[in-house]
This record gives sequence, structure tokens and C-alpha cells, in this order.
Amino acid sequence: MAGTTGAFALAANGVTSAFGGQTAHKGRRMILELAAVGGASYVVRRVRRPRLIDRLVPNHRRDWTTLKKQTETMSEEEREARQYFLQTSVMMGSAVISMVVFPASLYLLIPGIAYTTYPLLRDAWRDLREEHRLTVVGVDVILTALTLMYSVINPQVLALTTFSNWLYSFFLKVIATTKSNAQNQLAHWEVAEPEQVWAAELRHVFDNSALYAADVELRGKALADRFALPGVALSVLAYPVGGLNAVLAVMMMSPCYNMRLFGLLTVMEFLQAAAQEGILIKDGRVLEQVDKIDTVILDLASLLVLDESGEITLREGTLEGVNALHTQGLTLWLVAAEAVEVAEQWATHLGITHIVSDAMPHDKTALVQRLQAENGFVAYVGDGIRDAVPMKLAQVAISLNGVSTLTHDTAHVILLDQNPQHLHNLFSLSQRFEASMQRSLWLTTAPNAASIGGTFLNVVGYATSIGIFYSAMGVGLLNVFWPQLRRRYAALTAANQPTMINNNSVPRITP
Repeated sequence: MAGTTGAFALAANGVTSAFGGQTAHKGRRMILELAAVGGASYVVRRVRRPRLIDRLVPNHRRDWTTLKKQTETMSEEEREARQYFLQTSVMMGSAVISMVVFPASLYLLIPGIAYTTYPLLRDAWRDLREEHRLTVVGVDVILTALTLMYSVINPQVLALTTFSNWLYSFFLKVIATTKSNAQNQLAHWEVAEPEQVWAAELRHVFDNSALYAADVELRGKALADRFALPGVALSVLAYPVGGLNAVLAVMMMSPCYNMRLFGLLTVMEFLQAAAQEGILIKDGRVLEQVDKIDTVILDLASLLVLDESGEITLREGTLEGVNALHTQGLTLWLVAAEAVEVAEQWATHLGITHIVSDAMPHDKTALVQRLQAENGFVAYVGDGIRDAVPMKLAQVAISLNGVSTLTHDTAHVILLDQNPQHLHNLFSLSQRFEASMQRSLWLTTAPNAASIGGTFLNVVGYATSIGIFYSAMGVGLLNVFWPQLRRRYAALTAANQPTMINNNSVPRITP
């Protein structure tokens, strides 16, 4: 406090001297000093005084601390990608100037290339020491070392490598930014009022989604690492065809290198798409599992509501949702606590032939177990609290409770607006996810195979392989973001459509 007050007093002295020198009025100086002391005291009290929310909800900071740290960790990855892009951009500018002014000065790029490669060398050495194998990071280090060797006889390859690093850093920045934005949206997604959904449960949902995305990324990396050593061996075999240029061309096209990036981004993209369609996926593995479902159990109580007149009726969208399940060719079961006559009446209305009436909780559990014993892949649609046991046993559990019971719901998927019609959206989403992953795999392997084959035919060199590699990466990213681009285009088109007024709906005044 004393230090802060003294600093403000010195500032007041400086201001007084600047405006009036030694002849400044003492009253003006006194006013400035009093204002400085009062301002400093106010700032200190303001900093030390707890906010209103801290006094009313003392644990709210603790609830969100972990979530905030996770978000900061993710943004740290984005900051590193931006820093790497800045470094490679400076080197790219230097390479262009060197090529135009004095090509021999390209050798000055070697320290910069070595500097940007050092983190890769550190990671490759760690993988070699801990896992006792060559990983895809080690292949990058070998590629850089061979490039520096090749530059002795061809300095232009340094400019080519710098351009390659710049392209890679650009795509890496785009990927890191997209990943951070997607995860932040999942982390801070406000699905209800704080009284209804607690921060701890939102953090749990976010953790499951992030862990699944990380698992997909690790699987892609493991696949790329598996091909690391065979890729190096294949590049050595290319030496008799085109020398070191052919070796670099083959090593540049490491099989499945981009799949670890495309898989991660695809998961994050479809989790966002599900949220925008009113589907909260608490466990990201559902994206893979929904497409395997062959049997769906519908709990009748979850499909019924009381209308305004107090009569029991089907929930809005139930018929559309059940019809969509029929079109998927799925086997549907209806379980009901009601008597057989009532259950059959509702089943006939829904077009369901398999019925279990007078069902107690243990009957529902037994049905799930029996269907699974018959090699069925079962989804249970019901109440995530009342039907907790059978829903835990089912491969996919879907709740119609909405967000009001999120903290207690055991389901993997929650339909936020309690509309069963979104069941069709969930199945469609899973099918699109599988198709997108298959396209990503094809876009990763096909260009690599074509480039490597062209190298052995002596028609593809290092420069061409760089072009093929980054063209494939660009097309792969377009495949990942295509659903989002379509949604934005549809929203923009809908916003620009003129509003049509139905004359019959306009109230008329009879004179």
C-alpha cells in the first residue's frame, strides 16, 4: 500500500512540475497528491474485496478451475503453432530474398532450419529412448538431416525445405486454432441455467469428449509410427532410382502421416455438429458405436407426456423418430410398465411388433442382457435416472430427459429438447462420421501411394512430392470442414430468403 501510494505521489510531482515548474500553486499540488492517494487506496480495496459472486457462491471458482486450466492448456498449443508459423514465415521471407538477390546466401538458412528442428530431435530421442523404436517424428529429423546434406550440392533445396516447413506450419496453425475453438465451445457451452447444470458435470462431459478425441489422435499417430521404419527402408530402396532426391521424395510421403490430424479434427467437428442439432454427446465413442446398432429398446413412459388438457399423448416428434428408426432397418422393442392391452395399443400406433408389458426394472435389464447374448448391438432410449441399470448395460444409452437432470443422467447421449425426432439426426450423424473418416483415410493413403510409385518410376522428385503432400492435406482439411461449410451456407441462404406472408394467417377486421 505504501509503495503504491508513493508511486502515485511521484507521478503527481511529475505532473505538477510539467505544468507549472517551481511556480506551481501549492493547492494544485495538494489536490493532485490527495487524488493520487485516494485513487491508490480505492484500487487496493477493489482488488482485495471479493466480488459479489465470490461472496454468494464461494465454491464457484473451484468448480471451474480445472475446466479453465484445460482451456488454457489447449490455447497454449495454439500459441506454439502461431509462434512456429511466425518463425517459418521469417525464414520464408529470407529464402525469397536470397533467391532473388544472392542465391549463395541460402546457406544462411541452415541455422534457422536447425533451430526449428531441435524440438523434433528432442522428441525423437525421447521416443527412441523410451519406446525403443523409430517414430514418425524421427523420420522428420532424418528428412531434415538428409536435406542439409543434399544442400551441399544443391543449395536451392534449402529454399524448398523452407517453403515446405512454412506450408506445414500454416496448416498446423489452422489445425491448432480449429481444435482450440472446438474444444473451447464444448467447454463453455451453456446448455442451461447454472441452477440446472453444474460445472462439475459439464467438465465431465468435456473430459469424455476430449479424451476420445485424444484417443483418436493417438490411434492415428500409432498407425503412422508403425509405418515409420518401413518408410525409411523404402526410401533407401529408391536411392538407385534417383539418388538422394528420390530418397527425400519417398521419405516425404510417410504413410498415414496426416491421418492423426484428420481423425482428431473430424471428431471435434462432429461433436460440434451434434451440439448444434440439439444432441449432447457425453461420450465421444458413441460416434463410432451408433452405426453398429441393430436393436433399439424404447421405454414407453419416456415417450408419453401430458398435454394441455391433461390427457396422455405421445411426445412431439415421437412418430417421426420411430419411423426414422424403421427406415434404418432396426429391430424395435417397446417396454412398458402398463398392462398388455395398453402397451399393445401404443405399439400398434407406433408400428412396433416386439412388446414387453408389465415390465419392472429387472425385466428391462433382463431384456437388454438377452438381446446382447443373441449378438445384438443394443441402444436403449428412455429415462437416464429411472432406467439407469439397463441403460448402463446397453452399448448406447439415449435419454429424453433434456438437460434438467444432466448431473444424474447415466445416458451416453441426451436429446436436449426431449424430441425423439432427433434420433434420426443421431444415426445420420454417425453415418456421416464414418464416411468422413473413411474419406480421410483414403485421402491420406492414395496420394502417398501414387507419389511413392511415381518416384520409383523416376517421374516424381522431392519438389513434386512436397506439392502432392500438401495438396492432399488441403483436400483432407476440406473434407473435414465440408459439413460445417454446408451448414454455414444453408444458414446464410435461409437468412437471405425473403419472408413470405400467408394472407390467410393475417387477422382481418370486418367493418
